Amino acid sequence: RSAFVAATVVFVALTVAGVVLAAVLYRSMLSGIDSTAAARVGEVAADLESDDAVGLDPGLLSTDQRILAVQVITPDGTVVRRSPSAPDTPLVPITEIGDGLHIGMPEHASPYGRIRFSAQTVDGPGGRYTVLVGEGSQVVSSTVKTVVIALALAAPIVVAVSAAATYILVGRSMRSVDAIRSRVAEISTSDLTERVPV
Repeated sequence: RSAFVAATVVFVALTVAGVVLAAVLYRSMLSGIDSTAAARVGEVAADLESDDAVGLDPGLLSTDQRILAVQVITPDGTVVRRSPSAPDTPLVPITEIGDGLHIGMPEHASPYGRIRFSAQTVDGPGGRYTVLVGEGSQVVSSTVKTVVIALALAAPIVVAVSAAATYILVGRSMRSVDAIRSRVAEISTSDLTERVPV
């Protein structure tokens, strides 16, 4: 019974800890990707404020696992500059972006699957542009999924070890109690010389 209770407590504790860990990891990684995208949006916007889209530094259009796509869009919805893998149509309708800075916009369907976006509207010598950056949020989901699977595989082992350890330790500690109980049962009024083992 003690082993069962111990296993149940450990299982519940591991489940709660796993859920909290997965949530914290997801938020932390997502925040990191949002920060990377926000930095890229800021760099492109700063470049557009001093020059037009034609003179944009090509390095700002580069992509990796965190930045999947970069687009520079005019108010009429024309993509004037883009990263090599990005389509020539806006990844998010220009009407859904709005003015100002937007970090970690809700996921939209794209050629890369459902991903998050960050965007900013900027005015420069070449006119008004919207900078749109697609974030690699799928990497976050796959990483958290891998961690959850690893925890799910490890949990039964930890629960089994804790149950076995509790069973053995409680059994050993109860041996002396059993010896005392057996000796007390043997003592009778006819033989009061028997002593309980201490």
